[in-house]
Amino acid sequence: DDKLRAHMTILRSLGSRGRLNEAISYGLTVLDGLGEHLPRHPNQIQIALDFLRCQLMEVKSRVIDRSAIEGLVTMGDMVDGHKLAAMKILHILTSFCFQVQPELMGLIIFRMVQLSRSHGICPESSLGFAAFGLVISCFGDIDKAYRYGKLALSILDNRTSDRNLHVPSVYLVVYFMVNIFREPVQACVEQLRHACEIGKSVGDVEWTLINAGAEVELALKNGFNLKDLLGRIRGYLGEMKKYNHYSHLVTLPPYQTILNLIDDEGTGDPTILTGAAMDQAAVLDICMKDGNNNLACMIGSDRLWLANIFNRHDAAKTVILEFHQSRHGFQADDLVHFTFNSGLAAAWIARNEGRSQGMWRKQANTALASIRDYATNHSAWNFEAKQHILAGEVHYMNGNVNDAASCFKEAITVADERNFPHEKALAYERLGILYSETGSVDAAKEFFESAHKAYLEWGARRKARAVYEERLALKGSAADSK
Repeated sequence: DDKLRAHMTILRSLGSRGRLNEAISYGLTVLDGLGEHLPRHPNQIQIALDFLRCQLMEVKSRVIDRSAIEGLVTMGDMVDGHKLAAMKILHILTSFCFQVQPELMGLIIFRMVQLSRSHGICPESSLGFAAFGLVISCFGDIDKAYRYGKLALSILDNRTSDRNLHVPSVYLVVYFMVNIFREPVQACVEQLRHACEIGKSVGDVEWTLINAGAEVELALKNGFNLKDLLGRIRGYLGEMKKYNHYSHLVTLPPYQTILNLIDDEGTGDPTILTGAAMDQAAVLDICMKDGNNNLACMIGSDRLWLANIFNRHDAAKTVILEFHQSRHGFQADDLVHFTFNSGLAAAWIARNEGRSQGMWRKQANTALASIRDYATNHSAWNFEAKQHILAGEVHYMNGNVNDAASCFKEAITVADERNFPHEKALAYERLGILYSETGSVDAAKEFFESAHKAYLEWGARRKARAVYEERLALKGSAADSK
């Protein structure tokens, strides 16, 4: 009705201007009026109890075997007007809470699931079940999370008359946060791009722009061409500024990361996200002011990645210690990336520093066990190259040079077959470092030349220049950084 539309307009207006906490407070007041009461500042016990209620509803309805979750698509329609209105408000609040109040986001997701199970299916149910899958994935049950993602897509395709209005939000969760553990990441990026196009066609500014940031971030971390990504991200930022939308902040770290990788004239510290796109200190101040832990984590993850790429091991150590001493929590999409990079850094530190070696060895081995689990039990396509690279570093840490070399060579093969040029380049470089440090200078030079070529293939001109200057500025080198 008119009153609900007015509430939704106010909510979206507050959110688009970056007043997320104010928007959340307003939305919770609207929900109170609809009979759906949620605590403003939930504690861990309240979150756990609400999650347990969802689990008990699953058991009570005998949703235990493989067919049962998928069968939820056949439930009756939600007809209660107050519940339908509540689901629309909860749907809007999801994106705001994801940025600045992740604890409350959990309760919002659980309420969407509870209302859908108790009162029937509505278009917003698809996001509720997709996001519930995300929560379950955080507890390690990737298989069930994937099934909930498929349920969300089934509801979207079979039970939603205005399907395109919900594609951007549902695809964001399914393809950015859940399906990356089961399906080739290149396909997930394409689905996010598809969601952006659909969002534009229906005028959904909010979720379209969030999708755009997610698409660029996922593509960047998985070896898509940097020059192409730079063009896309500049186009998206233009749209975000046009609408004065808060999501432009989320796009700044990947934008600056790309610039740090491709700027072959750059002279500053490539692990600091300060330059033409953003000022790292200023953005972190905004994170602290707004409580935006997700953005702070993104900055930390990108900095750690750059530290490993540019072999700035002191910087990597600093980032790891900062996050071990903080309460920041990584979302599922970035957890694997941070785990992999923290493992790489820990293995190097343990191999080269006598102090606290045991702590770093433990972290490297723990990271390897996690990445191996992802590659073995979930998606070999997405994670196998990472597994081989990290295994190579751990073998080298333990003094097993031949095993380390074999792992790096296997990583090169896998990364090349699956079109991950960034990981192919990294494996070539690590193999070159291994041979150069163990006395095989001619072999090392060959692998450094291959790393140089692979970094150029990816578009990382500044890193290619670094490889040339630091490793290949030797008489007779065939490399050409131009």
